[in-house]
Amino acid sequence: MQVTSQASTGRPSSDGSQPLARWHDVMGRARQSSAAGDLATARDCCKDALEIAEAHGPGTEWLAESYIRLADLSAAFDQPDIALRLYRQAVAILEALPEGASTALAHAVSNMGRLHMLNGEMARAIELTTAGDALQRKLNMPVSPSIKLNLALVVATIGREQAAEQAFEATLAAADRCRGSIGGLAFAANDNFALFAIVRGRKADAEMALRRCLILRQEAAGPRHRDYAEGLLNLARLHLRGEAEEEAETLLLQAADVLSHSGSATTGPYIEALYLLAWQAVHRKDAAAAEKFSEQLRSLARARSRSARAAEAAALYLAALTNRDSGNRAALETAMRRALTLADRLRGDFRRLGDDLSGALLRDLAELLAETGREAEAERLEVRADELRSQRRWLVTGFVFATA
Repeated sequence: MQVTSQASTGRPSSDGSQPLARWHDVMGRARQSSAAGDLATARDCCKDALEIAEAHGPGTEWLAESYIRLADLSAAFDQPDIALRLYRQAVAILEALPEGASTALAHAVSNMGRLHMLNGEMARAIELTTAGDALQRKLNMPVSPSIKLNLALVVATIGREQAAEQAFEATLAAADRCRGSIGGLAFAANDNFALFAIVRGRKADAEMALRRCLILRQEAAGPRHRDYAEGLLNLARLHLRGEAEEEAETLLLQAADVLSHSGSATTGPYIEALYLLAWQAVHRKDAAAAEKFSEQLRSLARARSRSARAAEAAALYLAALTNRDSGNRAALETAMRRALTLADRLRGDFRRLGDDLSGALLRDLAELLAETGREAEAERLEVRADELRSQRRWLVTGFVFATA
């Protein structure tokens, strides 16, 4: 979003252009930190920029942008209520400016729609993402990948297949045209289209998108960066328990190695890679490999790091799989219920692992309860598992909410 001069964006600062210059400097550091994947530092910079703008630029476009950038990062940190409040504050300012509609307004409205989708408020989601897309066309803006992606995900979620297909095509085309300047948004466009294709049984289309995305990740970050490792992980998931199971294992091992050596050993993707490696080993009855990766998870669970809850949930479920036929049903049930409680609480970049674990645990726990004559509770758990499977779990990252 372009920030215009104070003279044209509401009330001017009382002490000249110095606050605006400081604001530009802080926001520049926020963008650099975000591009480097350091979202925590980016968020701190945006908070500092917001303080400057609130003190020296009430009613201005640069105050509105401060709200929007902080909202983007709040969404990335899985704080949708905070993000929605910030977007609303930005929209109120932008709508009151003499210039009226703007590109910033289109992005803010669209991103609000995506947040409503993640909250399950689909009527509001379709209203806002459609409005953002319409405003983009009215302003004769170049097609924005983020606005089109928001629209694609919402219409796909409500089952408008043809509209979703068209919106994804527009998203991918726009992302390809400006991929050098939008960073991870190009990753999100391809990854989410792959999920869209997988749900519809279009594995070849999904694989093409994921391999294209892997190339983009390598071009942008190199082969030893977390971004590249996450691309390996996404491609590996496509081939689990399939014809290319050996390739999946190779990809998972490579992803785990990159993540462990890139300062990402306490992140969701690393825990997910270890869990999937152990899960594969359990299913092919390779006890030594399963124990190796499970012990790595247990070690992380004991370390009291930010990944401890996720690692413990994964380790408990793997132990339950391994001991399924041990005969100690009471201990097995206790472990599975503990794992389910932990998995249901996973947020942020652990959310996808949490969804995977919760779905598997609900099914397995329901089977265990049915075997012990508790059919009513087993049926309730099956219903929960079906509901979880029916939900569209898009890949939500900070880049999806980007307004650049």
